[in-house]
Amino acid sequence: MNDFTTIISLVAALAILLIVLSIFLGLQIKSMKARLDKLSYKLYFELTRKGDILPLFVDKLRALSVEDGLSEIVELRHQSVSITKLNAKKREFETSLWEKFGEVWGSAKSTTAVKNNHHLLALETDLDEADSRINEVKDVYNKYVKKYNSLAGNFLLKPIALIVKSKKAEIF
Repeated sequence: MNDFTTIISLVAALAILLIVLSIFLGLQIKSMKARLDKLSYKLYFELTRKGDILPLFVDKLRALSVEDGLSEIVELRHQSVSITKLNAKKREFETSLWEKFGEVWGSAKSTTAVKNNHHLLALETDLDEADSRINEVKDVYNKYVKKYNSLAGNFLLKPIALIVKSKKAEIF
């Protein structure tokens, strides 16, 4: 009878330990998800901040009679701003937008009128600084996504992740 009581006590202690561990890991996953949400807001804010420089560029370039590609930039920016989540579609629009801007700016920058425009050169510096901030935030965000996905996507922790309604996050 003493052995049976010992076995029951060990099973009960193991069950309690598993419950406590599950609660701890569930809270850990939720905490990481909250941190990930904060990082995604910060990245979204930096992307929006960079995009807010574009209308100034477009206006200055139009004033200098540079028209090629500006309407496409305005449309791509509109599409990018309309997506409020960091996902593959947002990433696609951001990439297209900045590639198109690079083309337009690359050809416009060689003109004398643009070279002599201090406002445009200052805006270019602002864009470079915004790019730097975005890359810093993106690096932190993507590293954290990998950590979060490894915990939330772990086979053994999958039931806990489902209980706390956690799913894998996308790298941006």
